[in-house]
Amino acid sequence: MDKRVVKLPDSADDVWWGPINIAITDDVFHINRERAIDYLNTRPRLYCIDAFAGWDADSQVRVRVICARPYRALFMHIMLIRPTPASWPISASPTSSSSTPANSQPTCAPRA
Repeated sequence: MDKRVVKLPDSADDVWWGPINIAITDDVFHINRERAIDYLNTRPRLYCIDAFAGWDADSQVRVRVICARPYRALFMHIMLIRPTPASWPISASPTSSSSTPANSQPTCAPRA
């Protein structure tokens, strides 16, 4: 399994780059994100899991997993730490939520 990771100057030396952690630019990340949003918008049903990643309370991260297949949602429900009402109020949102509309980035360079 390979991962695409945005290569940033302040964290570039902390990542083991190679065939597993493949560097991408911020523009490529946004294009891929929009393609995923476009795909999810075509699905008749989505599954959303709000949870925590990481056992250490000092470094836990709130995450929201959105997927189109129930078995993936079940897998993430099992793998992540499920919040209690006290640890995740209803009004709280996950880390890095964004309202970027899909299709705002070109998917390829214009032809000459």
